[in-house]
Amino acid sequence: MAKKDFYCSECKMFLFSIKDDGYININTKMKKYATNTRTIKVVCKCGKTREEKL
Repeated sequence: MAKKDFYCSECKMFLFSIKDDGYININTKMKKYATNTRTIKVVCKCGKTREEKL
């Protein structure tokens, strides 16, 4: 089962991961995170925003 891991480009902190079956694991220590059926948006502690399409 493949998994994609996403990290902050500035501080290299783990943000979230997405598995092939659609399971999303979000690091809850982030400032903000929001999901809907098409996108996931996470704001890191350093203030950098990461948005990915599902």
